[in-house]
Amino acid sequence: MRIVSVILVLALALAACAKLQKPVLLTKGQENSVTVKASNFDFTPNHFETHQGATIVFTIENVSGSNHNFTLKDPEGKILQSVDVAPQKSVKIRAAFPRAGVYPFYCNRTFHRTMGMEGQVTVVSK
Repeated sequence: MRIVSVILVLALALAACAKLQKPVLLTKGQENSVTVKASNFDFTPNHFETHQGATIVFTIENVSGSNHNFTLKDPEGKILQSVDVAPQKSVKIRAAFPRAGVYPFYCNRTFHRTMGMEGQVTVVSK
């Protein structure tokens, strides 16, 4: 019974980790710059909303002592960007969002995405 309880608690904890935060609304018709903090199993913020045709410059700051990654995919699942971010370092990437849809991002390190290190850019029509 104790093992079942531990598994249940871990499953609930994992489900809570992957929750999207309130979206950061980006300015229409402009190139937007955002900073995303990568910590242990978390991106903050992890949800952005922008308009079709927008460009976002992401600064990914790894504020943890572990290696992380930022992988961004298009709505069809094609990888648009994938960069590694060393502990206590940051990288910048520029991404265009030509079509409406959901563009997921995540850390591709083993178990990091499973533990909740993911988010999305929601792109709405013009």
